[in-house]
Amino acid sequence: MHRNTVLILFFILIVKCGATGQNLHVKLEGTTLTREEYANLQKGFNFQLDFFYQVFDSAITNNVSATVFSTEKQYTAVAKLHKTRHTLGFYDRQENRLYLFRHELFNNTFQHELSHELYDKYWPKYYGWLDEGIAEFFEYASFDSAQYRFNIPAAVIAHVKKLLHENFQLKNFLSLNYSEWKKLEVSVRYNMAWAVAFFLIRSDMEVFTNVLLALRY
Repeated sequence: MHRNTVLILFFILIVKCGATGQNLHVKLEGTTLTREEYANLQKGFNFQLDFFYQVFDSAITNNVSATVFSTEKQYTAVAKLHKTRHTLGFYDRQENRLYLFRHELFNNTFQHELSHELYDKYWPKYYGWLDEGIAEFFEYASFDSAQYRFNIPAAVIAHVKKLLHENFQLKNFLSLNYSEWKKLEVSVRYNMAWAVAFFLIRSDMEVFTNVLLALRY
């Protein structure tokens, strides 16, 4: 190894949420984050914790941990060990940790998987449309100073409109159990879940809060 070569094994960043006191521990495996990426992680982390705190008037008691790999190859090896086919990132419930790698939409993936972890801590029951809908809602959020906005792909909106135009059975969709949910085409279940969550959150947060509280037990 040349004298001027720098080998980064891992580095840990700690992000603190001022409102609720939780820390985000990010373990960087062979990579670093830019100042902008770090700021976006911090904003998204605080945004989600504040969101759930607003809904339930309580904060999770434990911290959040994530491992970020420099390459897809490193990530894929870990994903195989966890027997998951998620291509960009995943949340491991047993380890209580997020796994992902640096890619073009790295922050979007992080926000999506973080939402899954927070959902798991707040809801003892699994509802596919709710879990994935909230995760998609946060995935499409981006941050500009203290504000957030949504960058929703046109193809997602067009697909949802097409399904609704074809008389999509929304009531049946919302009542699906986990095995039934997984049988749906991936784009259908993710896009419709986003549409329901986005509509409820953006149109009437009070109604959405009541829905979440009613489904919690």
